[in-house]
Amino acid sequence: GRKMFTLEEVLSKRNQREALEFLISKGNSCGADGMFMADLKEYWNLNHTIIIDKILSGEYEPGLAKGTEIINKKGKRRVIYNLTAVDRLICRMFSQKLRRYFEPEFVSSSFAYQENKGVVSAVALAQKFIAEGNKLVVEIDLKDYFEQISHDKMVDILSNVCLGQNTSALKH
Repeated sequence: GRKMFTLEEVLSKRNQREALEFLISKGNSCGADGMFMADLKEYWNLNHTIIIDKILSGEYEPGLAKGTEIINKKGKRRVIYNLTAVDRLICRMFSQKLRRYFEPEFVSSSFAYQENKGVVSAVALAQKFIAEGNKLVVEIDLKDYFEQISHDKMVDILSNVCLGQNTSALKH
């Protein structure tokens, strides 16, 4: 089987640094708490020990998320949520580890919700298929996919991926 990871690996200095670098590159972006990503590094340097101790002890409480309704080009409404700057950092640290664990499960022609993949890459692959003589290219988009996910099952899966850790925070 694949190597799983621990909470300590999620919270490692290297993973923190990579997550901070990613979020800092979003300099003008702002968390729900009003903190700009450009200011996150200084805040994290001053407070990371306390925050990590709370995460490890299961006492960490995520901040409030701010919901904003958006309307897409087809007129469909949906709510997107903006987390606090620190919660975005913590999510990014988990995301980096989870991506390494789950990315091999994706087929090479899957482009949704993967870093450095998107519409441009999908169109380029479709063009390649056509140039190779294929007559059909199929796009599949699962309607309301995320609304169909069982959150209890997802927490169970994530609990197994993050070995032997208190994952009660995932249920908040």
